[in-house]
Amino acid sequence: GLRAESNVLRYVPVRRVVAYHDGGQHESLTRLRVAAEVTGAELVESDARSVGARELVASLRSADRVRLLLDPGDALLQALVDAGVWFDATPPCPHGRVELVRWVREQSVSQTVHRHGRLPNAGTPAVPIDFR
Repeated sequence: GLRAESNVLRYVPVRRVVAYHDGGQHESLTRLRVAAEVTGAELVESDARSVGARELVASLRSADRVRLLLDPGDALLQALVDAGVWFDATPPCPHGRVELVRWVREQSVSQTVHRHGRLPNAGTPAVPIDFR
């Protein structure tokens, strides 16, 4: 409610999400595909039957996030932690407000809209900012 400040929340999609699965999680993969389409993020599906845990970790240099759709095991979890990769081993949520938070970065942008201590006129809105 401050007239001297503009506060804007924006959500920036992550660039690339890797889904590690074993081919049996059709519903979960469908949810991830929909989330990728909604946010504009790239979804890379990595099948555990052809890509081992070591190969997966080595290929994550350009991935922002990893969704584990199978039991990862302690060795894979430790390798992801050691590599500093954001991962989530919970199943995709069917509710968009819950699932899509995992596909974006939240950013809070504050702008001071007064000049030399003078507030804008009561009828004059703050200058909009294009945060793209």
